[in-house]
Amino acid sequence: MSNLLESIAEVRREVCELHAELTRYELVVWTAGNVSARVPGHDLMVIKPSGVSYADLTPESMVVTDLYGTPVEGDWSNPALS
Repeated sequence: MSNLLESIAEVRREVCELHAELTRYELVVWTAGNVSARVPGHDLMVIKPSGVSYADLTPESMVVTDLYGTPVEGDWSNPALS
């Protein structure tokens, strides 16, 4: 389990850092567009929460979903699945 949590934490950091690149290089406007990444070895992915400004993003604010987009961890997740 800790290996999964470490993988999720690493992907969250990477996805957050990539969002900073989107704004740095003016590839997005306002909150339009996002980066997502699959958690290696698991049927999970990490994605930017909808409507949150890039300046307010942190690794912890990234949402973990299943491969169908159903949130499983994060502020926008279904509490029954957490």
